Amino acid sequence: MGQNYKDIAIKLFKQGKFELAKMSFNIAYNRSPSDEILAFIELCDTAKDNPSDTLSLFEIYFDPAQKDNTQTILEIIELIQNANDESAIMLESQNAITYADFKNLLNDNDFKELFESILFSTKIIITHKDELFDLVNSLVDNGFSDIGLKYLESSVKMFMGDERVAMVLQKIRDKDENSLK
Repeated sequence: MGQNYKDIAIKLFKQGKFELAKMSFNIAYNRSPSDEILAFIELCDTAKDNPSDTLSLFEIYFDPAQKDNTQTILEIIELIQNANDESAIMLESQNAITYADFKNLLNDNDFKELFESILFSTKIIITHKDELFDLVNSLVDNGFSDIGLKYLESSVKMFMGDERVAMVLQKIRDKDENSLK
């Protein structure tokens, strides 16, 4: 039965459903503990910060030419963690924070006050298009339509065809029309 949960978790992981995969790996581990499953659980956590690289490396693990896959998965995790550490160092040196860190700061602060306090000194690093749309919507909602539009314009090539672009642009137009009245 443990193998069943492991197989389910692997499928979920390949689909990018890392939280669900982690839960399934945990169940598999509880039923049949192994270093391999522990490594997969760690990989699920790592994938949240670096999904595309983690998925690529995950595929290497399943390469039929590999004989000792447990060692391979541990090496993969180490590579990803080293890359994440380097990214953190780079963010610090550039006075930048990830959007996830920015959102965590919002738990204790007002959006407008927080954004104004970092506006000229800190860059916000966006890693997913969902983060971009969340930030742009928050900017528009809090009176920063011009800045939201600049974020959107600088990223529009990546999001061509995404219906949320039109929705955000309409929201900005509506805000501008209301401010003229």
